[in-house]
Amino acid sequence: MMNLKTGFLKILKAFAAFGILLGLSFNSFAQEVKNSGSISGRILDSATHQPVPYVTVALFQGKQAAPENGGFTDQTGIFSVGSLPPGSYRLRIDAVGYRTAYVSNLVVSPSREKVTAGNVYLSQATTTLKTVLVQAQAPLVENRPDMLVFHADKDITSLGGVATDVLKKVPEVSVDVDGNVELQGDANVRVLINGKPSSIFGSNLTEALQSIPASQIKDIQVITTPGAKYDAEGTAGIINIVLKENTAYGVHGEVVGSIGTRLENGSFNFQARHGHFGINASISAHGNLNSTTLNGLTRNSVDSASDQVLLLQNGQGGFTRQGYMSHLGFDWDLTPKDNLSGSVGYDNFMHYSNGYTDQTETFASKDSTYTQSLHRPVINNFNFNSLDWNLDYKRTFARKNQDLEILYLTSQGKNTSYYQQGQYNEPGDLLASGAQSRNSGVDKETDLQIDYSQPFSETTTLETGVKGIWQQLTSNSNYQDLVLPSMAYQYDSAQSNDFSYSRNIYSAYASLNFQLSKKIQVRSGARLEHTSAAPIVSSGQHVMVAAYNTLVPSVIVSYALDSTCMFRLGYTRRIERPDFEDLNPFINASDPTNISEGNPNLRPEQGQRMELSYNTLLKKGAELNF
Repeated sequence: MMNLKTGFLKILKAFAAFGILLGLSFNSFAQEVKNSGSISGRILDSATHQPVPYVTVALFQGKQAAPENGGFTDQTGIFSVGSLPPGSYRLRIDAVGYRTAYVSNLVVSPSREKVTAGNVYLSQATTTLKTVLVQAQAPLVENRPDMLVFHADKDITSLGGVATDVLKKVPEVSVDVDGNVELQGDANVRVLINGKPSSIFGSNLTEALQSIPASQIKDIQVITTPGAKYDAEGTAGIINIVLKENTAYGVHGEVVGSIGTRLENGSFNFQARHGHFGINASISAHGNLNSTTLNGLTRNSVDSASDQVLLLQNGQGGFTRQGYMSHLGFDWDLTPKDNLSGSVGYDNFMHYSNGYTDQTETFASKDSTYTQSLHRPVINNFNFNSLDWNLDYKRTFARKNQDLEILYLTSQGKNTSYYQQGQYNEPGDLLASGAQSRNSGVDKETDLQIDYSQPFSETTTLETGVKGIWQQLTSNSNYQDLVLPSMAYQYDSAQSNDFSYSRNIYSAYASLNFQLSKKIQVRSGARLEHTSAAPIVSSGQHVMVAAYNTLVPSVIVSYALDSTCMFRLGYTRRIERPDFEDLNPFINASDPTNISEGNPNLRPEQGQRMELSYNTLLKKGAELNF
């Protein structure tokens, strides 16, 4: 453990040194953007000599493949692109209905900052299509060697919904009427956004998915046999929600919304890019109109005296929820090979219910049978908000697929839940007891991850990396009993609980990806995770939690019969770590008929996953998966 900590201290020092170098890069870039060079011109139609408005122009410096800057012509066909550093530029002009035009050798220098390209004439495209034959349409579902991808941006029927609506269409994923998600019948799913975790999923996955508008989703990646690069958490596998990115120059925005009899949502997205720098922002909101939910429970049990107990519960409740998500991010090409991106997001959602439960208990012994009935009204209120931010640095090298990536992220969520209940004896509806409880908590996670990819050939690549996860959780539960006949609430120390818990996870992995032939690809690797935790503190009680190591091997072999058919054979080990409710030794007896107690000695659940799958693309875009 000490070696792991020493190693991560070295990583942190290296990361700090990287930050200093990055600061120097910021300073250098700041000096560059002070250049006031500009290139202007006018775009005209070659036949009519009339100006061509709203034409896209892009400037490329030297031999760079990516534009240095760009813009659009105005209504008079004039364009002007500024903030250019000294250098030689080539101009590319693209317009619908015209052939692409180029102007080269536009040189900006300190002595000649303002350069004009003069009049540039565009000739109309006159290509005549005699026959148009559409052979195939890109499928909604793509089966890659290590994952299944649902291209949500190609599904126009999902634009007005939320992430839950998209997931209902994804193969191997099931969503019930309440929004609970399962992957191949298992609810222990690890959900990521752009490959990154967030505290919103740990608090309430259903609410979080309701807050992500479908219009912002590009792909849904389903990884049932994750490779060594992914965290071992989640016995069912991983669902990665990939959001859309916009790298186009200029300013873009969109507003999307839907109105329904049960769910309403809307979102606003904004992107802007100039030169090597771009920003993006979005805000989305959803609301679930009030609906009635029915519930029921039947339980047969035997008590300590061997008496039979039959518990029947039936009830209903009005339910409503609402929430919003906000995001602000940037993308900065420091150099042609160095990229820095980051984002900050704030999310908030809540739900409220007000209902009742009618309960009947029948006790049957050898000598007698009697029944006890009660009526219990219940109010529940839940609120959650989170603040997430991250910085991601990526360095690419001259060799294809060789890159280094450093990711730092922090996610902090705060939640508050409240319930109030009364218990009435029937018949007569006489109030027998009552209680209320307020529970607040903070869940904070910090991740530092370094990944490196080294290709040995066009078909063989080694991936390796290290990661540290630091988690902290605190919870305070205040329970009060209703005192009769004064109708006052009194604090109950036996039912109240203060809880704190911290857990650190250190991991390292290596994965080798190669081709045995043109049709057979192999991804094999192993991941080692070390989990340690501070003592659990629950109502003054300190409970030690033992550290443990987890070795996670993985191998995926894919065989492509052709471009439409693929077999995949995979094996991996997955774990599900107990959460704080599972570990908390506090005895929760707020519902006398459903008493729960956590066990701090719980070890993680481990699952061995072996999977053989077959995917084929049928005619007219249909997919068949076994």
